[in-house]
Amino acid sequence: QFLIPMAVSVAYGLLIGTYILLVLIPALLMISNRIKRTAMGIYEGESISAELVEPSNPNRKSYFLLYLIAALVALGGFVLLINVLMKLTTFFV
Repeated sequence: QFLIPMAVSVAYGLLIGTYILLVLIPALLMISNRIKRTAMGIYEGESISAELVEPSNPNRKSYFLLYLIAALVALGGFVLLINVLMKLTTFFV
């Protein structure tokens, strides 16, 4: 009797872990790369290729403070979007 809930929780844990590892982490890495490219493009006034911001590139350009500011702006925008969506859902309910 007690093995059934344990097997279900292990199976769902494997599914969630696989989703996080194979979908969510690569998507977040692509989003962070896009944020870096956009911030550097605005700062330098020219288009930046994706390879120039990758950590494995020996010729990469790195502006940590610029990345931090861009990430905080993106996070603030995301929080604002969630806040607006929550207010809209309470308005219609």
